[in-house]
Amino acid sequence: MLESLQTLVLQVRPYGEAHRLVTLLTRERSVVRAIAHRAQLQHNHLYAATQELARSLLQLRLAGDSLATVTQGTLLDNYTELRVDMDKLVYSSAVMELLINVDQSGGRVSSVDLFDDVIAGLDRMRQSFSPRFVLAHLQLSLLPNFGVALSIADCARCGAKLESSTEFSFKSGGFLCTQCAVRAAELRHVVLVPGVWRVMKQMSGQRIAHTGRVNLRVETEEQVCDLLTVCLRDYAGVSLRSLRVAAQLHGLDGEPVQPLQGNPGSADLGGAKEEGLGDA
Repeated sequence: MLESLQTLVLQVRPYGEAHRLVTLLTRERSVVRAIAHRAQLQHNHLYAATQELARSLLQLRLAGDSLATVTQGTLLDNYTELRVDMDKLVYSSAVMELLINVDQSGGRVSSVDLFDDVIAGLDRMRQSFSPRFVLAHLQLSLLPNFGVALSIADCARCGAKLESSTEFSFKSGGFLCTQCAVRAAELRHVVLVPGVWRVMKQMSGQRIAHTGRVNLRVETEEQVCDLLTVCLRDYAGVSLRSLRVAAQLHGLDGEPVQPLQGNPGSADLGGAKEEGLGDA
C-alpha cells in the first residue's frame, strides 16, 4: 500500500554502502521505520528528503509490521537556521532523541497535535525563542507518554489546590503546599524561585503551538529546564546524550550548566522573580 505522509526525520542509519534506515515521525501513523534505497548517494533524489532533521513529504510503501520503503520524497524544510547554529542544533537533536526514546519505551506518539507541536517548537527554536526552553516544554508535554504525571495544580502530598509553590518533592512527584513543605524534611525536595511553579502551570495547560512570547528571568528558565531534565531522568530513566553536549558547549562559553541537585532535604536554588508566558 502506497501512502504519502508528511514526516520529520528523527534518525538516519546507513544500511550497506548506499541505503539508509530512517526513523520518521508522521502526523497520521506515529513513528514509522523505513528503508530508503540508495539514499546515501548524494545524487539520489531521496538524499535531501531523508536527512536527519528534515521535514519532508514522503511516499511510503507500507508493509504491516515490516520496514516501510521510501519510494519518493520531496524536501519541505531542512531547518538551515538550526544546522548553522551549534546551540540550536544540539537542542533540536535533543528533541529528536526525546521522541525516539518515547517510541522505544512503548509510549504513544501518534497524535497529530504532537507532530504539530514538534514542528512549532522547531520553528520557535530558529527564531528568537530559547531552544532550551522549547525542549523543556516538549519534555513536560511528553512525560505522560512515559507514564509520568507531575502534580502541578494540586499539592503532590495532600491534594490541596495550589495558588503558588516554591517546593518540589521528587518523592511525592510534584509541588507542595506551604503546610506540607514545612513537614517535608524527610522528602527529597528542592526550593525553587516562585516563577517556576507559575511557568510550569502555564506550560502544562498550553500547547507549544499556542504559546506566545516567553518572558523569563535567567534563573527561572534554568530551574524549569533543570527540573524537567531531572524528572525525565529519575522518573522515566531517560538521559538525553544531546544535553551533555549542550553542557559542554556552555562550559566552553564560560557558563557551565549546573545540574539540579536531587539530594535529600532542601536546596535553595535562587531568588524570587516575576515572569510568565505570553499569549499566542
